[in-house]
Amino acid sequence: MTGRRSHGRTRENIARAVRLGIPLRVGVVTGDEDQAAGARRDLEALGVERIGVDHVRPFGRGGQQDQVPDMAELCGRCGSGVAAIGPTGEVSPCVFSGWMGVGNVKHTPLAAILGGDAMARATTAVQGAAGRSAPCGPDDEECTPGFPGSSCSPRN
Repeated sequence: MTGRRSHGRTRENIARAVRLGIPLRVGVVTGDEDQAAGARRDLEALGVERIGVDHVRPFGRGGQQDQVPDMAELCGRCGSGVAAIGPTGEVSPCVFSGWMGVGNVKHTPLAAILGGDAMARATTAVQGAAGRSAPCGPDDEECTPGFPGSSCSPRN
């Protein structure tokens, strides 16, 4: 599609991970159901068993250049056991909510940010705006590796 070799390299690495028995989950994000079905078939042919599919969300490269972010387009689980840290150290409830800064790890310990009032307010706002608390596709599993109480590897 782009003329780069990244797709082929990614497929090779996926196939290698499967051969080596490395646990692998793959998320397919697209706006086209036929593309999603084709990608799923391709991944299954490579031996991938855990495949999730989600639609393109209107944030970052998935949105229009001057588009104002809309919390209602989020999945509703931002900040619930997940967060994102940007290159400047700014923490947000998830990778799609970068405009909702709740603290900066350069100035405040991460644990204090995650357990702080700003994160709690942002999480509540997202849940209210999204009107749902559905799993955040393409990873619609309740697996949160390394998070307290998680049964997923790597465990705490």
